Amino acid sequence: MLARLTSAERWAPLAAAVAWWATFHPGFISEDSLITLTDIRSGAISVWLTAWWAYVVKALTLDLHLIPLMTLVSVLTLEYAVYFWIVTVFPRTRARAVAVLLMALSPIVGGMGIQIRHDVALGAGLLVCAAVLTRTWSATNFGLREAWPLLLTAPLLATRHNGVPTIAAAAILVLIARRWRHAVALLAVAAVGSAITLAATRMSGNTSTMDPIQTVEWLMGDISCVLSHGAQPTEDEWATLTRIAARDAWPQQRACRVMNPIFLERKANATAIVNNYGDLVGVWRSLALRYPAEMIAAHAERVRLFLPPFPPFDMPSFLHSTIVPNDFGLAWTFPALAERARVVVRAWNAMGVVLANSMIWLLVLIVTAWRRPAWRDRLVPTIAITVALTLGLLIGAPISEGRYGLVILICGQVTALYLVLERALSVRHRVEQDVDAGGVRVG
Repeated sequence: MLARLTSAERWAPLAAAVAWWATFHPGFISEDSLITLTDIRSGAISVWLTAWWAYVVKALTLDLHLIPLMTLVSVLTLEYAVYFWIVTVFPRTRARAVAVLLMALSPIVGGMGIQIRHDVALGAGLLVCAAVLTRTWSATNFGLREAWPLLLTAPLLATRHNGVPTIAAAAILVLIARRWRHAVALLAVAAVGSAITLAATRMSGNTSTMDPIQTVEWLMGDISCVLSHGAQPTEDEWATLTRIAARDAWPQQRACRVMNPIFLERKANATAIVNNYGDLVGVWRSLALRYPAEMIAAHAERVRLFLPPFPPFDMPSFLHSTIVPNDFGLAWTFPALAERARVVVRAWNAMGVVLANSMIWLLVLIVTAWRRPAWRDRLVPTIAITVALTLGLLIGAPISEGRYGLVILICGQVTALYLVLERALSVRHRVEQDVDAGGVRVG
């Protein structure tokens, strides 16, 4: 029975990927997807979502001639990255086989996979990195033969701005664990990812790998949020802020939870942000020194999904499940079926207070590694990568988005699911043994 289950589990990701893609063909298309598609069509590739990501989408859509191919490749990549991580970390049991199937069918994998989002590519890259490190974590030898699969993740990591920094930070954590060969390998991956990013940036005609606005997006959100709670800038600080946006545009309560309306409503002067970059950082620093509690509260509110849950518990949906209006001719092939089937994604979103909170699932990984010493070496590499990702999100995430911590959500939820299945199947097996022996044991 076990042999049949484990031999069949490798096909579960393929079957689930095709099922999701066929049901919602051509996929879920969000505003972020349209930004990338529009850049490709216009030929003016921006670095807002990284230039490399635009070139990846351009290649996998055959220059926009076959957009559904991109969503199919995307969901297959994520499905098999998750599968690779599961079979690397968990022993060959019935619980693992069932976990593979359930996760393959879940919205967090299948529903996320059929989108044109670089979060999927980054998540897949980090999962493969964690799996490769896990396979060699206790090995006495770790050379080029063992390390080369890591280099294959560099193109995936380069699709998001925080991909390379996350791996570089993970290398430091791995070094602390005295795995210097693994740390060097991760730094090599970061170097290759940086080279890819730089080459794509130059090819697109841009001079910077990242839009300067994105580097201060988070602190502008902090400023708008803290001003909406009564903080009072000095006249010198207002002089800096009003060079960027009008005085009445800065206090924004919505900036505490979602994208700053200053950006959404185009109230900020992009050129002024670049020209006053240093002064803007100085305003944030001085406000933080005068209003430390308020600034900490404002920042915590903005990155709430990367912290333990705290009230209020309402939050926006974190899995997109529609096709937004577009001029690319993208619409569901089977709209009636898709509309009914998306109730699964909506139900997942309804439980977002738990399912979208990456800190909950990071703690699941840490506690499991602590309580199960035999699993420690199999979970430590994943914990190093997910902690590095979390630290970056806590500092620089512009808003709370569950998809930013996709790899954390997947790994934590798989681990919890496996533990539940292992316990349930173990109890069932003991009951069956007792029945076979002639009766259920009492006491």
